[in-house]
Amino acid sequence: EKLVLDAKRGFDSLTLSLWDFGGQQVFYAMHHIFLTQSGFYVLVFDMREVLERSNKDEAFKYLLFWLRSVKLHAPSASLILTGTFLADVGE
Repeated sequence: EKLVLDAKRGFDSLTLSLWDFGGQQVFYAMHHIFLTQSGFYVLVFDMREVLERSNKDEAFKYLLFWLRSVKLHAPSASLILTGTFLADVGE
């Protein structure tokens, strides 16, 4: 809210912080520290892993972990799902 108010008052600069969370399990215990209500989240995943039968279950577990983490720690924050490598996926 403060950011929006400052922008309305005519400030001509904006500070943006980007965080790329390590997806390895060893980092899971630290993620909640950075998940806040004022955040805007982009969950990037490899479409090849989601759509190929051999990795499908593991890929969905990974996606669900992140979706649940954001919902738990920042339930009203915005989240965009972004799938990569779609052109590499067979029909």
